[in-house]
Amino acid sequence: MCESNEEYSDMSIGEGGIVLPPANEFTALIDADTIVYNACVDAEVEEIIIKDDYSEEEWQTILADNGCSTLATAISVYRCNEELAMANIVAKIQKIFDLTGCRKAQLHLTIGRAGFRYKLESSYKANRVDKRVPAGLAKMKTNLWLNVDVSDSFKALNLEVFAHENFEADDAVVFLKKADPTFILVALDKDVLNAVAGTHFNYYESSYHNIDMKWCDVTESQARMWPYLQCIVGDTSDNIKGCPGIGPKKALKFINENMSASELWEGLVRAYESVGLSQIEALATMNLVNMNLLSVDSNGNYYIKTFEPEV
Repeated sequence: MCESNEEYSDMSIGEGGIVLPPANEFTALIDADTIVYNACVDAEVEEIIIKDDYSEEEWQTILADNGCSTLATAISVYRCNEELAMANIVAKIQKIFDLTGCRKAQLHLTIGRAGFRYKLESSYKANRVDKRVPAGLAKMKTNLWLNVDVSDSFKALNLEVFAHENFEADDAVVFLKKADPTFILVALDKDVLNAVAGTHFNYYESSYHNIDMKWCDVTESQARMWPYLQCIVGDTSDNIKGCPGIGPKKALKFINENMSASELWEGLVRAYESVGLSQIEALATMNLVNMNLLSVDSNGNYYIKTFEPEV
């Protein structure tokens, strides 16, 4: 996918001497939460504020605004260089365009913590509550969504931006990819990339670890098994427990790619029961890890259809 048999004269060379695919008419379907998050991280500016530079009233207001102890005499305040954050976002999207050959995209963003998983389980992503999010993240997402205070470079990109509150960007891109296979699914979360069959683009890269963005292929059988595997092993990044003591290798004693959906469910239940957990707990976890729960009604309204095992 996104390949061509054009003559060598049409080749374009990108950064590092990489041969870039020719432009095509596919739309890059981008789970953009991490793009914006990392762009804001890299654009953070830390400022040390000292009590002696302010009146007592001013200082107490500063402390209150930043959630700091009233006994503090100096604090670190983080601000976002919005111009740099925007440039980071544009550069990342342009690189995705270059490496996929796509020249248009949909950016999907998650707004807030009102999604259905938080309502299903109070511990969902609770391990992130006390972690400081990068300065300017919420504002940057809102600006992109509403197309306000964005750069001319961003406006020049051929893309649409969608924001989701009742479910996550993960759910949206998986649903849309399944509905229209001609989309190029672009993400870095393994739960997204493995949720639907196809040739997808993983935009994770690390110069430190010498990892580049890359294509990945997911078969129908791999996609079918994936949520059951995640339900067993859990997901520490989202604070999802799974079966204690059962990792990916041991999980394959209970499930495998050759199983039908009903056989996978039976294997999943056996895994849970082997560690003293119930079928009800397995079902609850499946609704947290499964990226295939988003549905649409006859009026075009999106809703979540909770998981129902095939038996």
